[in-house]
Amino acid sequence: MKNLHISFAKTEYKCPYCNKKNDDIDDKLLDKCNKNKSNCTKVKCDCGKIFGFTYNIEGNAVAFKLGNIK
Repeated sequence: MKNLHISFAKTEYKCPYCNKKNDDIDDKLLDKCNKNKSNCTKVKCDCGKIFGFTYNIEGNAVAFKLGNIK
């Protein structure tokens, strides 16, 4: 018997700086988020900016600008 996994999560997100559309269809960013205590990861866009990425409580991808991290 095979397991069937159906997901209704939105894996599409936009860079918060240039609004370029991206997606996490292969769940690489999800895996990175799950490995971190913060459940977030950093992503570098083609525009050269680095931003934060996570999934919200509804399972949807969320991209956000990073503040001054020390």
